[in-house]
Parts: sequence; structure tokens; C-alpha cells
Amino acid sequence: MKRFVLCVIVVLFAFLNFAYANYTADVTFTDSLWNDVGNEYPAGTTTLYLQVYDLDVSGSVDVLVTGDTDTGGETVTLTEVSTGLFQGTLSVNLSSFKIIDNKDQYAIDVETRMRSLSMKHSDWDEDRLKSRASAEVYNEYFERARKGDIRSKSINMSLEDGVLQVSTGDLMVMTYEDATNDYGNAETITDEAVYGGWSGNVSGTWTAANSPYVVTGDIYVNESDSLIIEPGVEVKFLSNYVFDVRGYFYAVGTETDSIKFIPVNMTNPVQGMWGGLHFIHHGDASQVTLSYFVVAYGGNWDWPYGGLVFYNRYYSEGTVISHGDIYGSSAYGAYIYSNYGSSDNLSQVTFQNVKIHNNSGDGLQILYNYYCDIDIDGCEIYDNSGNGIYVYGNYDATVVDVTGSDIHDNGGSEVYVGYFEHQDGVSYTFNNNNIMNDDYNWLVYTDCCWSEQAGVEVDFRYNFWGESTTAEMNEGDNPKNISLIYDWWD
Repeated sequence: MKRFVLCVIVVLFAFLNFAYANYTADVTFTDSLWNDVGNEYPAGTTTLYLQVYDLDVSGSVDVLVTGDTDTGGETVTLTEVSTGLFQGTLSVNLSSFKIIDNKDQYAIDVETRMRSLSMKHSDWDEDRLKSRASAEVYNEYFERARKGDIRSKSINMSLEDGVLQVSTGDLMVMTYEDATNDYGNAETITDEAVYGGWSGNVSGTWTAANSPYVVTGDIYVNESDSLIIEPGVEVKFLSNYVFDVRGYFYAVGTETDSIKFIPVNMTNPVQGMWGGLHFIHHGDASQVTLSYFVVAYGGNWDWPYGGLVFYNRYYSEGTVISHGDIYGSSAYGAYIYSNYGSSDNLSQVTFQNVKIHNNSGDGLQILYNYYCDIDIDGCEIYDNSGNGIYVYGNYDATVVDVTGSDIHDNGGSEVYVGYFEHQDGVSYTFNNNNIMNDDYNWLVYTDCCWSEQAGVEVDFRYNFWGESTTAEMNEGDNPKNISLIYDWWD
């Protein structure tokens, strides 16, 4: 009986010793607290945390970390922190798509282009020259950056420098060579994780299930591509990156599930934290539909200057913007600039039931458009530091209709009307709006002093102007000079 017990103990000890001596390692990408990150590192990650558990070795182990961009990878030595547990870190460098990577040079190029344009257009003022020069140079920078983006996707970087080069969406692989697995054989053990975020060319459908979409570089939709965004999607910008749309765009939320374009950090937001949502195309522009949305804290004084921008769209298939909330730009809230239609087919831009407020510049700028039909209906434009609506320099039968809107309490004039080519069939209509303020700024300011515009009528009928201005209008004969309206009478 004793001999049998001893035999069992010896066999059991031998089995346990074999199991301990031959262990298949565990390899894990972790966070800074050494918890498994799953299948994705969050956008903006600067350090990878690497862990191996292998009871067969002690002291240190080596792992190789590779990625789609850095295919050669980096070898990292992990140190033992407790029996069989090895940990270490690896820095990463994100290669982001960027349209303008040298702002000083960009400014120089714009100045040079302005001088060139001034020789061709001696009648243009400085603002118009700068706007056109900025647009042309920006497009050239974009094309150069896009070619670089396409090229970079076909070139793998392989440099052993202790830093893993990554691009958004890269699959990273950590490889450990286990000399003895559970069965005493050599085995290659790996773990995988995707580097999160979006940069460069985007297309397809963005779903609520995969939200949020974190933007880690400038992004764009190509002319030949389309992007559909589902209700409830949040697009979050890690830094001052732009979203340029040159193709088909359909982003329609719901009243209870809007689509949001916001900075990553919404805890302490400031104006102009990301570059803005831009709809651009120098050709037959595809249809744009954006409804039940938020554009918050985007847009700054980097060209083009706004949270929501439409410029250089030629012969557009149609642009419909509705039920939105635009705020927190450090420049203009919305910017409709230099769009083109034709004499027999005006390009359509419609804003309906959109709030534009608390932006550092004008709420809405509409300028230098040609053969366009721009309708602003049922919108509320308020508490912007500049003018509420600024309309200037539109040409070739462009029509601007503002109806049923509330324009109030902006820092400049509620409505600013500058030079326009009225003899070319350009017309502005502001009817059935509430145009008011509580600080005695101009309700309407019409710019001067072009002799050909003297006495030209702009239709501002059927608006409510607040109690005092309405009473002034109703007293005595009309037409006459109104205190808070700067026009021909002044």
C-alpha cells in the first residue's frame, strides 16, 4: 500500500514538473495599466505596451513588432517584472495626411499668387484677391498632398530606429518565438491590433455601430468616391484637421439621432479646434445632402475660413443643408464662396432650419458666387461676434433669398450688404424675417460708395424689426431714413 502511494506521488510530481517546464507563451498588446486592448489601439496613441507571459524563461525576452507601414518593424526587449511575466513599451510615430504642412510657405505662396492675380484683375480689391489666391493655392497643395497620400500607401517604411512608424488603420503584429510550447516544441506566438483613427482618403458607409470615427489627419472624399454617414455617427477630430469633400456626400441623421462633427476633447472646448467641413470641387460637383447634424468648434483662420464651407463648386448637382447646428468656429460659421453655375442652370445651395451661432467671425458669408441660387429659409443666426449675414460681390444672375429666418443679437450688423452686380440680374431678397438686436448695432448696413449702385433697391419687405424700429417705420411717410438701417439715405 505504501509503495503504491509513493508511485502515485512520483508520477504526479513528474507530470507537474513537465507541465511547468513546457508552457505555451501568452502575447498581449495592452494599455498603460497592462490590460488587454483587444483588437484596436485608440486613435492618438503614442506608446504601445507589450506583454509576454512565459514560465519557461527568465530575465528578458525579445519581441518583434511590425505594421503595414513599418514592415521591417522594431525589436523590443521586455524585462521580467515577476515570475514569467515580461513587459515593455514601444513608441509610435503617426504618419498623417496633411494638406498644408508648412503654413509659412503657404502664406508666401498666397502673397505671390495675389500679385499675379492683381495684374490680371486690376479692379479687384485686396480681400477678393486674397480669397481667390488662397483658393487656388489651397487646391494646388491639396493635389500635391493627395498624390503623396496615394504614393505613401504603396511604399513600406522599414527603418530600425526604436520607433514604429504607423498610419491610420495599420494592422500591427507582435511576434514572439516561444522555444518550448506545451508540447516541448518551438512555436511562433503573435498578437494583433489595429492603429485606430482615420486619415487621408475615405469613402463607403460610416455606420453607427462603428462610431465614433476619430480623425487623426486631414481626410477627404475623392471626386469619384462617395461617403454615406448613418444617423448617430460621431466624427471626432483629434487636432486641427480638415474634412474636404469633393465627391458625393449623404449624411442624414434624425431629430433624435443627429450626426456630429466635433473635437475629441469636448470637456473644455474652445473655438476653432479643428479645420472645418469643406465641400469643394473644381468641376461638375456631386450632390451634397447634410441634415440633422452638428458642426461644433470647427473652422478657423486657416483657409477656407469656416466651420461649414462651400467653395469652388462648379455646376453642382445640388446642395441641401437642413436641421443643423453650427457653432464654435474661430472664423465664420458658414462660408458660401466662389461657386459657379451657368445661365441656363443655376447652382443650387439651400440652407433650411439651420442654427448658426457663437462663432468668432460672421455667422454666414455669401460672396463671389456666379449663376447661383442661394436660399436661406427658416434659419436662426445669432450671437456671432461679426455680422449675422454678410453678402458681397455676387455676379451673373446670382439670387440670394433669405426668408422666415431669425437674425438677431450679432456683434456687427445683423445683415451687411456690399457691392453686387445688380445690372447682371443679381438680386437679394430678405422677406418675412425677424431682424433685431438689443445693442443698437445696425440692423442692415449697405456698403458704399459705388456710384452705379446709388439708389438701387434691395427687397427687405415684410420683416419684423423689433418694437422701436417698427414704430419708427410706421410713423409718418415712407420711404425715409431709419435710424438702425444704413443705406442711400445715409
